[in-house]
Amino acid sequence: VQQESDFNPLHGHSTYSNVGLSSFTWLSFPQKVLDNVKSGLLDDRNQAGWTHIHYGQTPSFGDRFFMFPQKVSLVPEIGKLYLFPSWLEHVVYPFKGKGKRVSIATNINIWT
Repeated sequence: VQQESDFNPLHGHSTYSNVGLSSFTWLSFPQKVLDNVKSGLLDDRNQAGWTHIHYGQTPSFGDRFFMFPQKVSLVPEIGKLYLFPSWLEHVVYPFKGKGKRVSIATNINIWT
């Protein structure tokens, strides 16, 4: 459960097995977050409360100094389930306004 100004910093999940999956689904969002989605204005300024999946490497030296981070922005949708490798890093940005952002997350061990 997250309330106004709460966030999850960039992180991955771990499992006891070498291969693992993680998942999450959203149960509720503050009305302001949902209104931003309905408005169709989905630029970076209107993505408060969203989850962003980051992948790849972004070196900050040599000839690749201007290489931008690779990410996928997940549009908030109540009830949608995302399943991904546990090592995949993700972040949730804070939102302003009344209401709660509620989600359920799981980690799954895969044994061979």
